[in-house]
Amino acid sequence: MTDRPHGLKDLFGSIPDSKNEAPRPASDMRSPSTTSGTDEGHSPSGRGAPGAPVIDIPGGPAPDLPTMPDPAPGTLTAGGSAAQGTAPLSVVLVALRGWSSVRRTVEALGLQTEAAMIDLLLVSPGPLDGQLPTGALRSVSVVSVPDDAGYAEAAAAGLRAAQGDLIALLDDYAFPAVDWAEAVISHRLARFGALGSAYVNANPRSPHSWSHMLIEYGRWRDGLAGGEVDALPSRNLVFRRDVLASMQDDLAALLSHDGALIERLRRQNLPLLMDDGARVGILNPSTMKGALGARFAAGRLAAAQESRSIGLPKRTAKAVGSLLGAHRNYRRSRGSIFAGSDPTVNPKRHGRAVMLGILSEGAGRAAGYLRGAGKAAENRARLDTDRTALLNKTDRRQFGPDKPKRR
Repeated sequence: MTDRPHGLKDLFGSIPDSKNEAPRPASDMRSPSTTSGTDEGHSPSGRGAPGAPVIDIPGGPAPDLPTMPDPAPGTLTAGGSAAQGTAPLSVVLVALRGWSSVRRTVEALGLQTEAAMIDLLLVSPGPLDGQLPTGALRSVSVVSVPDDAGYAEAAAAGLRAAQGDLIALLDDYAFPAVDWAEAVISHRLARFGALGSAYVNANPRSPHSWSHMLIEYGRWRDGLAGGEVDALPSRNLVFRRDVLASMQDDLAALLSHDGALIERLRRQNLPLLMDDGARVGILNPSTMKGALGARFAAGRLAAAQESRSIGLPKRTAKAVGSLLGAHRNYRRSRGSIFAGSDPTVNPKRHGRAVMLGILSEGAGRAAGYLRGAGKAAENRARLDTDRTALLNKTDRRQFGPDKPKRR
C-alpha cells in the first residue's frame, strides 16, 4: 500500500481526532462541521461517535455548464472547455436523472490534481440545465441518448464516444479522491482489461451503511492490497480504450448484466488490476430497511440464477441451509469481513448490523431457491439508479438532490 498522500482530507475536510480515540489511517474522510455527535440512531451506540468520519462535499460558486446543441442520439457534442487531441483519461458519467444527481461526482473530478488531463462525458437525454462545478477539467461534453434510454444503453453510448487512452465509467454515487486520476493515469501504459479502485465508505455514520459496504465491497476496501486480482466489482471501473474497441457492438448487452463485462475480459485472458492508491468514496444505503432490502435482493438474485440447473429437492435443501447457516457464516467469516486498516470498523461497533445483513441475504437466498427472482432485479437496479432514496435523514440532507433556491 502506498504511503503517498491521497488528498481525501483536502477534498472533504477534516476534524481533529478525539484524544481517546485510536489513531485513524490517512484514508479517513471527515467533515469539519457536519457531525455533532447527536444524530440519534445513526451509530451503534445511538449517537455519532466523537470524530466520526463524514464526507463533506465542498461548496462554493459553480460555473454554468455551457448549453449543448441537440445532436442525433448516440453522438458526441463538444462543449465547454473542449480540447483537441486525445486525453490520457476520459470519464463517462451517466446523468439520466438530471444534472443535480451528478453534481458531487463532477465536483470531485473537477478538483483532481490531474483534472487538466480529464475529458468528462456526461450521458443525458438532453442538455443539462443548471450549474455544474467542472473545475479545471480539460473538457466537458454531452453524449445525447434517447429519452427512454436505460443505464446500459446510455453507458455504452458514453464508452463508445470516449476517446481517452483510458476510459473510466463512474456512477453518481462514487466520489473520487483528489489524486484518484493521478493514480489511474499511472497505468496508462500497462496491459490490463479493467482497473478497480479502493473503496471508502462515503457515509460512514450509519452502521447499516457499513453493513452494506463490508458485505458488498469488502474485498475492495481501502487498506487492502492492490495489484492483480481475480475479481472486480461490476461498476466504477477503468478500461483501456483499445480493449473496449474490440467489443463495441456488445457493450450495452454486457453492461445490462452485473459482472458480464468482467467475465468477458477474463475469458480474453486480460489481467484485472486494483490500485489501492486510487480511492473512491462510495455512497451506501444507510437505513435499516434500505440496507437489508439490498442484501435480500442480492441473495435472491444469486440463488434464483443458481437454481435454474437444480431440482426441487436440492433447492429446498439449499433454502433451509441458507436460513439456518447465515449466523454460522457470519461467525466463520467475521475476521475477513473486518479486515482493513481502519481500527474504528470492528465487530464491536458494526457486528450487529453486518450480521443482520448476512441474515437478510440468507433469507433472500432461501426465497430465490424456492420462488425464483421475483422483483429482486428491480429492487437491485434501484440501488444503482437512486441511492439517495435509501439514505437516512442525516445522509439525505448531505447527499440528497439539491433543493431549488427560493426567488
